[in-house]
Amino acid sequence: MNQRGIALPTRSLLAASAILLALGGCNKPAATADAAGNATAAAPDTGTPAHSTVSATGSAASNGAYGPGLVTTPVFAQGMGVSDMYEIASSKLALQQSKVPAIRDYARMMIAEHTVTTDKLKLAIDKGHADVTPPTALDERHATMMAQLQKAAPDKFDAEYLDQQTQSHREALGLLESYSTHGDNPSFRVFAAETKPKVQKHLDMVAKLDHGGADDKGAEAAGSE
Repeated sequence: MNQRGIALPTRSLLAASAILLALGGCNKPAATADAAGNATAAAPDTGTPAHSTVSATGSAASNGAYGPGLVTTPVFAQGMGVSDMYEIASSKLALQQSKVPAIRDYARMMIAEHTVTTDKLKLAIDKGHADVTPPTALDERHATMMAQLQKAAPDKFDAEYLDQQTQSHREALGLLESYSTHGDNPSFRVFAAETKPKVQKHLDMVAKLDHGGADDKGAEAAGSE
């Protein structure tokens, strides 16, 4: 009791209250987001990890991050197909626009290796009998990225290309990691597991180019013309 005669809670009562509040917070469902970025309520806690399913509509890599959630087979196949198409198209443009030998070598590798993964993806579709077909055109987001690359000024092209390569490979890696762990189609899980280290290698290579100032060399070369 304090000097005014008001009873104060004991330390044990305060501690118990804090524990109850903490437990209540842990049981409260967390908000999640769907593929379009809309907030949705999480499923009730059943004692097992809840896997979020990425919507099969729209761009498979629209958010660029999949986390540990389940990616459906149609979304995975479309996402990887579009990623390969973009890598090949953007790298062909880099061969036309870039003056930096290291970037041109990287672009050649992207064309060659993503052509191989495209063929392997088609094989996985044939083996897996999945109800999906390879994409025939870029989705809206990747088409916008290509448009930005096409209109980039000569002294800005290499920087834009490397930035986009970083973004695209991070997204592809997230997609591969998610499906290789949680995917429900064995043929596509094998494809994801085999492709993941290759995409990681591409991401490491573009980081080395970026940190080594390859885009700066491109800007210098463009400025001297």
